[in-house]
Amino acid sequence: LPGGASGLAGAAAGVSSITWTWGAAPGNGNLYRVISASASTVLAAGLSGLTYTETALSTNTACGVLVQAYNAAGAGALLGPATVYTLAAAPAALRTTAVTATSIAVGWSAQGNPAATLYEATLSTDGFTTLISTPVPFSDGLTAPAATLSGLQIGTAHQVRVRARNGDNVPTDFTAFITTLTR
Repeated sequence: LPGGASGLAGAAAGVSSITWTWGAAPGNGNLYRVISASASTVLAAGLSGLTYTETALSTNTACGVLVQAYNAAGAGALLGPATVYTLAAAPAALRTTAVTATSIAVGWSAQGNPAATLYEATLSTDGFTTLISTPVPFSDGLTAPAATLSGLQIGTAHQVRVRARNGDNVPTDFTAFITTLTR
């Protein structure tokens, strides 16, 4: 029997894919199979390399796998599971939905992110050159594609941008910023 593979790890390769890697099992003529940790189904078999990219996954969703080496003598021990989240999709279509003298409400498209996806909104008055604040940090737990930024200066142009974060705390790029003048 082959020895077990080692060092199973995954990395999000996009919003719908994860690349899995592992170390070679001792022995000759080994092949590998990748097994879904949740469904116990074989995702791929007959792999001679030490990598597999899982595709057609949902956005910002946890996926787990096990890996097993095998050869003509039989199968080695299962390695894993390892679990990784696909990337969150970057928010889009950022827009102002309401303005007062001291607040700006914004909304955006979630771009297929699941309801539990976290968002962060940052604010600036100089185009994000040096004056940057984060009135809605990820730690606030915002999961709705909308936010109200309060306590702003009256009659001032404010720039707002947002981003999302996946379950492994990997943030997306920020949206392009929008500029809104408080009244």
